[in-house]
Amino acid sequence: MASEAAADRVAEVAGVWKHAQKIFKAIQKEANNLKRGPPSEISDAKWKSLEDAMSQYRLACVGILFQDLEFAQQNQVEKALWTSHILINNIYRNVSKRLPSDQKVKIRSVESRYTRFITTSQLFYKGYIQRFYLVHHPETQAMIMLSVQETLTYLGDLSRYRAQLKPNSRDNEAAITYYSLAHDVVPDRGFALHQIGVTYLETDKHLEVVYYFFMSLARQTPHPNAEKNLEAKLKTIQAGKSAISGSQSTQQILEGRVVQLLAKYMTNTSFPGRDELEQTVLARLEQFLHSEHSSDSVVRMAMVNMSAYYYAQKHQAQSLASAYTLSFNMQFLQAISRLMQGYLREAQGVMPGEMEASASRLSQLHAMSPGVDTAIRVLRLYCCWLSSRNEDLAQAPEAIQFIVQSAWKDFAQMATSLITYSVPDMEEFCKSTSYLSPTAPYLMKEDEEAVCCLSIGDLSSDIYARLFHRASTKARKPTMLESGIEGAQPLEEFICRLGDVIESIGRFSGNPAVPLYIQTRSDGSWSLAYGYEATAESAPQTSVETGKAEEPLPSPAPAYEEVVDVAPTTVEANRTPLSQQVQQQMAAMQSLDAQSSGRPRSSRGNGGRGSRNHADGGGRDGSYGSDLRKKTVNRMQRGMNGP
Repeated sequence: MASEAAADRVAEVAGVWKHAQKIFKAIQKEANNLKRGPPSEISDAKWKSLEDAMSQYRLACVGILFQDLEFAQQNQVEKALWTSHILINNIYRNVSKRLPSDQKVKIRSVESRYTRFITTSQLFYKGYIQRFYLVHHPETQAMIMLSVQETLTYLGDLSRYRAQLKPNSRDNEAAITYYSLAHDVVPDRGFALHQIGVTYLETDKHLEVVYYFFMSLARQTPHPNAEKNLEAKLKTIQAGKSAISGSQSTQQILEGRVVQLLAKYMTNTSFPGRDELEQTVLARLEQFLHSEHSSDSVVRMAMVNMSAYYYAQKHQAQSLASAYTLSFNMQFLQAISRLMQGYLREAQGVMPGEMEASASRLSQLHAMSPGVDTAIRVLRLYCCWLSSRNEDLAQAPEAIQFIVQSAWKDFAQMATSLITYSVPDMEEFCKSTSYLSPTAPYLMKEDEEAVCCLSIGDLSSDIYARLFHRASTKARKPTMLESGIEGAQPLEEFICRLGDVIESIGRFSGNPAVPLYIQTRSDGSWSLAYGYEATAESAPQTSVETGKAEEPLPSPAPAYEEVVDVAPTTVEANRTPLSQQVQQQMAAMQSLDAQSSGRPRSSRGNGGRGSRNHADGGGRDGSYGSDLRKKTVNRMQRGMNGP
């Protein structure tokens, strides 16, 4: 009986799908007629006929999706439904462009209908998500999350189309927020990141475009158009269409130089002035790191460097592009290491009487400059990258071996100073919290786009696991949205990042494949040094606690450490239940309602993930941006086809 019922259901769904395909053919026919006919002769009745057909098609497709998700995915029902929306969107654009400029009333009428179409489509997809997660069962969770991600991406596209209606006051923040939410749902797919890059193509933010295309490609499932669009953008930059002017800010000039350098690397040819351009970038980087709002941009530069190497290695492994990007990654790391070493020297020179009575050494270091926090963020991610690039670096072309070795030496010197300076206070911090080593219980801001990114290194490594996984369950850490955390104090997050860096360095010293070993001095002190000379006799498990060789290091063997809960809200060990995850996405979408008068903001801070820091400190405070994901769902009861 059960098998007969299942067969009947499949037959019923197949019948609905056949009917839906007939409706779509009718939509295509009507759309082609509108596209070919004189635009000024299109009556309201014709537009209404098209919109009514779309309404019927939506309901038919939704019926299939709700009744048999497996059938729907096998027949790509969601994709077909979205294709119909793209078709109608293009018809409205086509007709609007073909109308004579003197027919202002007709133009306004078409634009008004176009706006209503986008609004109706947005409300339809919002309602679809809300109802979708209530219909299906936990065993279909993977399919549901994929569907939710695609739907959020569609909502981002619709928001982008809406913004394009007003080119003089275009605001793509709502679109970027939807894409960000979509990425959070399934971060190993590069589709949402690619769409953020497409959004930035309409701006002069060239680093963002290149960054998001590279990041989309560095996923288990990259967007099929990402490579083509990346190459087109790099050619545009190479052709000089992203010129740098003296009126630009320090940040804009630095970002422009970085993308110019990457574009030249990817041509896979030697080019004159490479050394000079690299040194110009690194010199400007050092200047920019001291600015208050440098962290997002510099982290993005680090990630785009790693992703450029990943791309070059995958597509041009034996090319100059691979060698160039590997070399520049090490130069970038070296610049950050030297900067951090300078901060540590300055901090060590502060006399006890010059410190605030209640200030710890770590708080003193953190308060020294915005560059300290930025450097730790970058070092933390580069530790993960280094842990899986040992063989690449050891086998690097002879022409760049000097750079590789020099960078390792500066990293080792900085690591020694960092551990010696930080560990005493770190021990006190851990004692006060009863944990072994501090790490955040949620994905840090920079982690939300780095998670599942193949360019950052081996996703099965211990260091990756520490940064991105929960210790107790070994499942991916939740985002702030998923965990309900509004954010910890900057100092506490700094200590957690610092704990990750120190733990990573401890693992390096115990890994014979990493060219770092502990060198013991005659006075009993120690330092990390570059080389593979370490043996069990010459490099016992020496201390990171006090800098004395006779006191053992924490063993690098455990793959996970306990976490310090740096926020007032407790994070569950397991990831948020599916229904709650979707509700949280819906809560974020609530602020993006097309009828809302407020400006939408994403949780990434500074006006949205991907939104710039507005050049040297002109951006909004991150707390303003976080409001978007804190709101709760209290409506969305409208019909599936609009108000």
